[in-house]
Amino acid sequence: MTDESKNTAKGNTAFDVTRKIPLALSGMDKWPHASAKLLTIEPIHEASIDRQGHLRISYDASYIGIADIESLLDELGLDRDKGLWWRVIAGWYNYVDENIQANACSTNGACCTRPPSANGISRQQRKISQWHIQD
Repeated sequence: MTDESKNTAKGNTAFDVTRKIPLALSGMDKWPHASAKLLTIEPIHEASIDRQGHLRISYDASYIGIADIESLLDELGLDRDKGLWWRVIAGWYNYVDENIQANACSTNGACCTRPPSANGISRQQRKISQWHIQD
């Protein structure tokens, strides 16, 4: 097994990110089930919820983004913190995840005057529609 295949098996790719999402304390009874269900989604490498109600999640952002994670949390019936700080952080996470997805699909270099084209995979095809929580 090469070093590259070892890293990929563990989920250590160039596009992996780790996020901390504050959850509403009202859904504490759903937390253990939710973290187990999130781990069944292929691009999600790690998901755990600490005592303070923070979901710590690691995923491959070339396939899935924070908006997709929030959709999955909605499917699981978990509310997030609705404060201003979380909305700012979520906006930043979304910006970074979209850049990662664009870079993952790009075939051109950064010094080119032409806009990058997708390498046969449109962003719409890679969206969360292929991943849903299943019982």
